[in-house]
Amino acid sequence: MFARLTSLFGRRQSSNSEQPSGAQPASRPGPPCEPELPLNPMLARIIAGRTVRAVAQDGTLASVTFADGSVMKIKTGAPAPVDALIGKTVQNVRQGGLCLELLFQDNSLATVTLAEETSSVLLRDAQGTFEYAD
Repeated sequence: MFARLTSLFGRRQSSNSEQPSGAQPASRPGPPCEPELPLNPMLARIIAGRTVRAVAQDGTLASVTFADGSVMKIKTGAPAPVDALIGKTVQNVRQGGLCLELLFQDNSLATVTLAEETSSVLLRDAQGTFEYAD
């Protein structure tokens, strides 16, 4: 048993030793967005028809304020596409992996890169009452 563990450990160690000293593992390039992300019907049902009034980015936290006063906070992995969001009315939402796509009534869309696949979106109404989280 000890010999088997040693051989397994030795194999793992030798595969790591093939990497040059100081080499960093490759980072993931951009958001791994699928060609067509799956719909997020729960979030879509809540924000469809709401118009984006303002977007503020503070580090990795984007705050999307809608015309009705509700605020959606998004933990982002890249800056939010502010110009693609402001003044647009949400029609539908797609989400998958590290991507959140907001599809608008004018047939445009904005893709937001999420910090994590889950626990990245929080929505509260104008009074601060919880509406949605993933």
